[in-house]
Amino acid sequence: MNELDAKIRTFVEQHPTMVPSIVSERIDETLELLKDDSTVHESAPLKNRNSSYSKRWISGIAAAVVAVTVVVSSPALAATYLAQQAVNHKAYIIWNDHYYYSTGKHVDPSLIGNRIGEVKRVGDWTVKQTGDSNEFVPSSPVFEMKESENKLLIKTSIKNMDYLSAYIELQQGEAVQTQAPDKILSSKNSPDEVGTVVDNITKTSPLFYTFQGIDSRIKVNKADLIKDVGNITYYLVPEADTSINNINVEGTLFIYQYGKQNQTKISQSKFNPSQIKVPLDGGNKIQTMDDPKYIPPKAIETFVMNGIEWNYYSDELLRGAKEDTFYEIQTQGNFSEQLLKDLLQYFKSEK
Repeated sequence: MNELDAKIRTFVEQHPTMVPSIVSERIDETLELLKDDSTVHESAPLKNRNSSYSKRWISGIAAAVVAVTVVVSSPALAATYLAQQAVNHKAYIIWNDHYYYSTGKHVDPSLIGNRIGEVKRVGDWTVKQTGDSNEFVPSSPVFEMKESENKLLIKTSIKNMDYLSAYIELQQGEAVQTQAPDKILSSKNSPDEVGTVVDNITKTSPLFYTFQGIDSRIKVNKADLIKDVGNITYYLVPEADTSINNINVEGTLFIYQYGKQNQTKISQSKFNPSQIKVPLDGGNKIQTMDDPKYIPPKAIETFVMNGIEWNYYSDELLRGAKEDTFYEIQTQGNFSEQLLKDLLQYFKSEK
């Protein structure tokens, strides 16, 4: 494989939406196919590979790969592509309490001013801070734009192809709306925000339990208050981290606390049948129904800890009860019964 072929392969595999899926799936065959445009490759999904449709299929594949070839061979066109992608995804960054939106333009390096920072977090955050973005990856540098007070520049590049980069123009937009702390009812991955949500849950949920006095082993990284239903908290447990098929899996406890009468309102609960879609009227209609093969979990052990009567179902599922509240715990990672019981010693009421 020559250098250009390698670039095409890398780009197509990392940007599959830009070209037909058949290119991504069979890039080797496609590259080979384009060496002789009179040949119809066996991978073509056609009954008659000598038809005019076959030729159109080849032409479409050829056009797509040629387009990708041009992009990976031309930094200027790559910059245009990056700028357009930013607009398509409505990319923004937060800076000095304002949104800055991509204009779809990439600018000449001569307009680059002082570097003033970088993207810190990517995601949709409840409380937005300088350095947040919904699209640009962390560490993307941010610059002042010369001769403009209301514009910034951000440098971005095609993944694993730093030589294909662009300085994208960002136009100042509306001011960020301040969120009152007592209105923050959901957050993830932000310690301060999650802590605020936990405080708000504590104020409204008399039977709210959290892990206490064990910060060195377990950290809350998600909290949601679901009005009139219950709450959800996720805890990271590094000692339960594992690897599955060479993929790192974070040890995590998913905890759902809800009123017993609200079980069916917790879609993630293992005690609700999964939903399946059944075609009706010859496939013209679809009906959603409970899976008839659903088997409710069966407890294999019970124990009491900190006022909660627990049912242990497996290393992946426990559920406790206290008064009118259920505490359902699902796990991800390398948990054992002993580890779960050890952790539950620290699972206590906030009041």
